[in-house]
Amino acid sequence: MKFSYLLLLALLVVRLNTTAQTQVADKIIAIVSDKIILRSEIDAAYADYLKENPELPESEKCSILEQVVTTKMLVEQAERDSVIVTEEEVEGAIDNRVRYFVSMYGSEEKMEEVAGKTIYQLKDEYRPMFKDNITAQRMQQTIISSVKITPQEVT
Repeated sequence: MKFSYLLLLALLVVRLNTTAQTQVADKIIAIVSDKIILRSEIDAAYADYLKENPELPESEKCSILEQVVTTKMLVEQAERDSVIVTEEEVEGAIDNRVRYFVSMYGSEEKMEEVAGKTIYQLKDEYRPMFKDNITAQRMQQTIISSVKITPQEVT
């Protein structure tokens, strides 16, 4: 009796493990310092780009991954160099982007319908991305500002 109970329990555990292993929730596809990049992030960015350009090939995911890795590297360096981005700058950039999409779709309601989310939800969702992008741009400007190239070097 005890043996059959243990066998049944073992089979149940094996079945649960097999089921759990076949369902992948997400996958880490890159690591930059202590920041991870998930497949879902790249898929979501690709889906956003598809809204603007429906004929975008799936191979563009590689370019998106490259952009995300570059941004994370620049943000990491910006943290080390104490490059600061204020919340007002982030909010201003988000507001500008929302205005752009509202003008593109004609109204806030239409934009919310297309996005499937309210403007407030969109702002909350995209705030970290905007902060990282602004920080990366600022860091890139800091790096490039010290580079001096003469016309002879270009030639």
